[in-house]
Amino acid sequence: MHRLSKIVAVTLVTVVALWASNAQASSLSVGANAGTTFTTTGLTGFSTFGDDMIGMLVTASFSDGSSQTVAWTANGAGAGHAVGIGWSLSESGDTFNSGDPWILTNLHGVGLTGLLLDGVPGKTLFDRTNPSPGTNGSASGLDFTSSNIDSLDIVATYRDLLAISPAAPVGDEYLRLDIRFNNAGGLGNDHTFAFSADTDNALIVPVTTAVPEPASLVLLGSGLLVGVRRWRQRRGDQSAS
Repeated sequence: MHRLSKIVAVTLVTVVALWASNAQASSLSVGANAGTTFTTTGLTGFSTFGDDMIGMLVTASFSDGSSQTVAWTANGAGAGHAVGIGWSLSESGDTFNSGDPWILTNLHGVGLTGLLLDGVPGKTLFDRTNPSPGTNGSASGLDFTSSNIDSLDIVATYRDLLAISPAAPVGDEYLRLDIRFNNAGGLGNDHTFAFSADTDNALIVPVTTAVPEPASLVLLGSGLLVGVRRWRQRRGDQSAS
């Protein structure tokens, strides 16, 4: 009887340990990387539906090292999707409404380890909750969130700030959303993952202006000085004649 009790106790400890291990494996982290600042002239409004993001590029990365990039297309009234070989991402409804989640499906045969949403070609912006009030015309945003992470280890990073020219960026609008599944194997084959993330739309395609490197600025300054000296010399020659 004593021996049986020990076996039961060891079994219970093992079950609890496995449960705790699985619980610890489930995590969701949301952050931001200011990256490069893009500018646009304004927003079309704060309600964005699945068919308002046509042209956005979606890149899926897999555990075997392969990746696919496809463009977002309309898929009916208020709906849109990106469909690759063995995987898809769809959104039907208003992205601000958590009841209309994005649906990621993996049927590729191997784990899906990353998903990058590049909004630039589709004039699509990713609107965070804070700071509030946010960018003019953006209303309230909604940070990346999910209620079914299961045993997934997810890191979602907003990248590349957006500003409404000529104002500086407020810090709530980004051009890209980078989602990583860091648990072993990523999002497994034959799995579906639902998440929420608010988007807006820019009036025109956001652009960025490259900032000259310090060395380039020195060369530019040197060129200006040479030009000024030649202009003064030319004026002096003309006065002498």
